[in-house]
Amino acid sequence: MFFICSYGFAAQNLPNQLEVVLQPLDVQKIEHELNNLIGHLEASALVDFKSDNDVHKSEFEILADFDLDLKITPEKIIKFLKLVERKKRFKSVIISLIPNKDGNVLSFSFKGAWVLADLKVHGISLGKDSYRRFYKNDPGDQFSLKNHTESLNDMVNSLKKRGRCLATVTDHFSYNNKNKSIKVHAAINKGYRFKIN
Repeated sequence: MFFICSYGFAAQNLPNQLEVVLQPLDVQKIEHELNNLIGHLEASALVDFKSDNDVHKSEFEILADFDLDLKITPEKIIKFLKLVERKKRFKSVIISLIPNKDGNVLSFSFKGAWVLADLKVHGISLGKDSYRRFYKNDPGDQFSLKNHTESLNDMVNSLKKRGRCLATVTDHFSYNNKNKSIKVHAAINKGYRFKIN
């Protein structure tokens, strides 16, 4: 579904594409570039949303809330990008102004970030939740390899404090390319228990 907007692009030597990093969104940096990209909209334009994950186009349309009777300004686009940034599901967006026979298409192509779907703890039958609490990535949030590594180290250190000096935690990932989610599997091997005098 396209939005029909009443603006076009004046024929000038302006860039027709802009890549914006959403995590974190640098408003001051992109404001000038957005002015160059869409600041000269005059005739009719269509607005299109694309994503490489399972977020439906209608979600973007709701977040964008572009009023079809008013001009789409850089300020409205920045407001829209801030709302998308809060979802923490995307790393970047390419904003393009593409000429076509009916005017122009203002296109937003979102590149999704990998998010944590779940953490599965293996290797122990009791006390899994006590090890899950060390995990710093929350389901639904962007997956951070740094937080993942720190979490596994915290699990090992906790085991070592309990006399399990040879404890190890190994991991592997299951990827879902459709919705760009990761299921983490952490296998705990407690090893032998040592008494410390």
